[in-house]
Amino acid sequence: YIRDAAGERVLLDPAMVGGDPLASFGAMEIAPDCRSLAVQVSRGGSEVGRVHLFDIASGKKLGPPIERIWGEAAASFFGPDKVIY
Repeated sequence: YIRDAAGERVLLDPAMVGGDPLASFGAMEIAPDCRSLAVQVSRGGSEVGRVHLFDIASGKKLGPPIERIWGEAAASFFGPDKVIY
């Protein structure tokens, strides 16, 4: 959930992001400027997932996911627009 001037809303739903009702979130990282979010999503209990990047204000994806991330691999922002994992 996110709370802002408009109230509370769901920011991300793992089932919607992962395309699987059994999808789950793993590691998450918020950018230093608090505008972007990197989240690792695994489908159906798999240890292999993807890192998705989102704009926090709109909830929209920022480009394609980073594929084949194993386990709870951390993603970290390196500046406002670069992610390392």
